[in-house]
Amino acid sequence: MTGRAIAIATITVIGTGGDTTATDGIVATDIGIGTIDTADTSIAPAIRLDTSNRWRRGRMATLAVVLVLLATPALAGTLPICAGGDRAERKLTCIVDGDTGWERGVKWRALNVDTPEISQPECGAEKRLGLQARDRLRQLMAGGYRIEWTGGLGRYGRELAKVILSDGRDAGQVLITEGLSQPWPNEGNRWCR
Repeated sequence: MTGRAIAIATITVIGTGGDTTATDGIVATDIGIGTIDTADTSIAPAIRLDTSNRWRRGRMATLAVVLVLLATPALAGTLPICAGGDRAERKLTCIVDGDTGWERGVKWRALNVDTPEISQPECGAEKRLGLQARDRLRQLMAGGYRIEWTGGLGRYGRELAKVILSDGRDAGQVLITEGLSQPWPNEGNRWCR
């Protein structure tokens, strides 16, 4: 049977200089639209991609949309308070305290921020402020946020990150400005002095 079929494929012909990844015998790295002559049984000669500027612009527009969606802050609603279970295995997103949380099963520590402790406070004032800091962080993140991973690890093996709010502010810096946190490193626990 002969004829022509329109193919939408993810294809790069070997030798074009592009990065390639083999998947089930097909080399794939680029999105293109072309035609396949159904009478031709060889793959490479049968695929002719339209590399005109129109299609390149289309691919770039698609890529731009994907990148914008990835960079758009999550619209979280109020995040839950972390409690029990294997959070990493369950891929949980929750808040531990004012400077620690979990994002899809990865435990993070806010970069350059130190909030009062909730679990082992040195005094009652620290615990009260710690609860306020945690709840304020949850409130701030409810309006949308994104996690900027720094690639570093803090004490206790937590991923260091910045919580960037939908308006572009750093949540940790907001907590410092509001008196619910202090910069890290610092001179120690100021909440029990």
